[in-house]
Amino acid sequence: MTRMLLVTHGDLGSELVSTAQLIVGPQEGVKVLSNKELSSESLSDALQTELLSYGEDETVVFVDVAGGSCLSACRVAQSSPTVVRVISGVNLPMVLEFFHYRGRLPFDELVERVLTKGRVGIQAM
Repeated sequence: MTRMLLVTHGDLGSELVSTAQLIVGPQEGVKVLSNKELSSESLSDALQTELLSYGEDETVVFVDVAGGSCLSACRVAQSSPTVVRVISGVNLPMVLEFFHYRGRLPFDELVERVLTKGRVGIQAM
């Protein structure tokens, strides 16, 4: 099963997961890391520790902002033995799509589907 790791500011990651689970039910293989009260280095260390615990599992790391401490901390993902893709700009449609398709699609197709869903979920009306 493809794992999900959210690295976000404050409680955003926890709230996204909680909200998505209200819609689709409980999910396994999901972890949230917050930068709350952590230095960039401490967040990076926590991320590295988490990824190392996954072994060789495929993991999508979702980040809230395409810049700043959370994305900087994700640079350690590149040295992980885990197959990792980092996606910034996480939103609820992306999390829901991930939960719906992570067991049904190959890893690269899942990532593309999640990116597409995230873009489609942003509209002006």
